[in-house]
Amino acid sequence: MSGRTSKKFDETGSVEDTPRSGRPTSRNTEENMELVSQSFLLNPQASQRRAARELDISRSRLQRIMKDLHLKPYKSRLLQAL
Repeated sequence: MSGRTSKKFDETGSVEDTPRSGRPTSRNTEENMELVSQSFLLNPQASQRRAARELDISRSRLQRIMKDLHLKPYKSRLLQAL
């Protein structure tokens, strides 16, 4: 064991990390993943900005959840008929 690890073990009786103060990390909860999945199933053309506002989550969190669910952002394009 390293010096730091043995000191931690002597002080706390364990080598596990102690709880830290501050804001807890938010994770991709099952509830949020279900909300995002249902939102995009009902309206696949919804913009990420609007969906994030409706679901009350940040856009970066929404993008991470979409990546985990293998969803891709949809951008409609008008094409000229041939």
